Amino acid sequence: METTETKFRNHISIVIERFGTIFIGIVIVLAGSALDDLKEIVKHMDNLKEHLADEFAGASLFLVLFLIALFWQLRRWAKTYISIQGQAIVIEKNTWNRKVQTIGIKHISNVNLSQNILEMMLGTCTVKLDTDSFSTADDTDVKLVLKKEKAEWFRQTVFAIMESEGNRSGAEVYAQDTNHQIESGAYKETAGITDEENGKNITETTVTANVNDMIWHGVFAINLFAVLLAVGGIGGSVSKLLSGIQEGISGQNILEIISGWAVAFFIGATAVWDTVKDFIKYYQYQVTRKSDKIYISYGLLKKVSYVIPVKRIHGVTVRQTWIARIFKRYRVELINVGMGDDDEEKDAFFLLYQSRADVIEKMQKLLPEFAEAIELPMQRQKKSVILLKAIPAVIWAVILLAADQLAKEIIGAHFLWINLVCAGGWLVVLVILAGGYVTDAFACDKKSLAVSSGVFGRETTYMHYPQIQYFSVNQNIVAKKLRVVKGNAYLLASASDSRHDLPYMPEEAVEELKEYLLAR
Repeated sequence: METTETKFRNHISIVIERFGTIFIGIVIVLAGSALDDLKEIVKHMDNLKEHLADEFAGASLFLVLFLIALFWQLRRWAKTYISIQGQAIVIEKNTWNRKVQTIGIKHISNVNLSQNILEMMLGTCTVKLDTDSFSTADDTDVKLVLKKEKAEWFRQTVFAIMESEGNRSGAEVYAQDTNHQIESGAYKETAGITDEENGKNITETTVTANVNDMIWHGVFAINLFAVLLAVGGIGGSVSKLLSGIQEGISGQNILEIISGWAVAFFIGATAVWDTVKDFIKYYQYQVTRKSDKIYISYGLLKKVSYVIPVKRIHGVTVRQTWIARIFKRYRVELINVGMGDDDEEKDAFFLLYQSRADVIEKMQKLLPEFAEAIELPMQRQKKSVILLKAIPAVIWAVILLAADQLAKEIIGAHFLWINLVCAGGWLVVLVILAGGYVTDAFACDKKSLAVSSGVFGRETTYMHYPQIQYFSVNQNIVAKKLRVVKGNAYLLASASDSRHDLPYMPEEAVEELKEYLLAR
């Protein structure tokens, strides 16, 4: 495909976004110092002219520094150019030094769009490009701010060039994609779209979530630590109130009770926010499979739109919080090279919490490449692994016992609370080890490998052998006697998704896994 050079700048609103945080910080500092300045002015009313001159000099210096910083941001914007040159995106910065960054379009794994409130008002959006290079998988290679129409054009052009290296021309792909409303996800119904790479007939499918679905998703996403913190805060406040009533209400007690309840309210509100934020964040959630791409969009205060080529999906992760595990609900996320380095991407999902049957049904429609993998029966670790888990439990028992005796020697008394703290610490260790033993599992066949891990919650990752870079195993003396092996599998992904722990597996299962990997 022939491409001509297209040169453009970021939208000038990028200056506001970059400089906005600094500006807000300056306003807060100025507002905080304004009261002190007012007090000083009142104190020096007899010498008001001289004092105002000092204040004006300080404000003028501050204003000059502010204008210099603003000028630098404007100059940086004016001297930065983005262009599409052949099969590459070139970013040229001509500030004090000339810097040119060239990114091969064939190495781009996805192009995502997002809009915060300011961008919604201005009609702009942020374009984020991620690459499939392991060395830069944890960094954002390109972040642009463009008018919404230009951002859509830019994304479609990049994908057209990416597809031109395959069986279809870039012009054909571009003509196809521009017939659809990408940002809203409102696609036309198209039956029997062929996925040329996989040779499958895939019907375009869209999955959405209603208000009830989002509320339940928020409930199942509640963090156990937040719940315990809320319960502890409320319990402590109730205890403080009761003790205050027994001792008699005084001015000091009232202040302590009010402050205690304020803290409890804040903690409780934080736990509730865990539910509410998911509803706001994933408002109007929608995922669509069209041909060889996955389109994901959602958001209320910040709208995001992901377009992920299926061939760039290197694995699927199914997560369960502690409460989702109790009610047997599952959330599905995609492992895609480049995604996961930003905080919002770490919480991005493919399918929201739902039953296993619903997950399998939707996976068969949206991502059949991994539908068979998630139906693999998981194998738990052998009972003999309990002996291996007992080793760290014994080590921790010795450490905590020594700490208990040392604390008593230093304090010079045998306090009950020291024993309780050490016993509680060892109990936590036992719970973690037992939870890991029950949760850890694996499964493999000729096409896929699946591994589970966790303590209270569960995380199961499914990966195909061609996407596994390598795996390593280790075996201590006890494991060798028990004929079990553990290790790690490594995917080409961001740092948080690249390494996946293999639980203790029988030696014969590891040999089988080696054969599958070599035969890929």
